Amino acid sequence: MEEERARTRRWAPIAADELAARLSARRRERGMSLRAAAAEIGVSAATLSRVEGGAYLPERDNLFRLLEWLGVAGPETATEPHAPGASTLEAIELHLRADRELAAADADAIAQMVRLAYERLRGGGG
Repeated sequence: MEEERARTRRWAPIAADELAARLSARRRERGMSLRAAAAEIGVSAATLSRVEGGAYLPERDNLFRLLEWLGVAGPETATEPHAPGASTLEAIELHLRADRELAAADADAIAQMVRLAYERLRGGGG
C-alpha cells in the first residue's frame, strides 16, 4: 500500500486522501460551498465531491485543474499522466483514464481486462 501511494504521489504529486484534505481545507478557508468551488475550478460538483471523499483521483484534466486551484500543479505534471518509474500496469491505467475518447467506466473496464491478462500471462501461465 505504501509503495502504491509513493508511486501515485510521484505522478500526481499528491495522494488521493491528501488531495481530499487540502481541497476541503481550502474550501472552508475561503468559505465556499462545494458547488461554488467546483464552478471556480472548472469541474462538476459530483467530481469534486468524489475527490473530497478521499479515495478518488479524477482523470488527468480534472486532476490538473484541482492541483492548479490548490497551487501545487507543476510543469512536470502537465506532460505525462504517469511518473517515469511507473509500473507497466499503472502507466496503462493512467493513460486509459486520461483518454478523452473513453468514458470513465469504459477506461476502468479496459484497465481491469489488461490487469487480468497481464497477471495471467506475465508468469508464463497459459
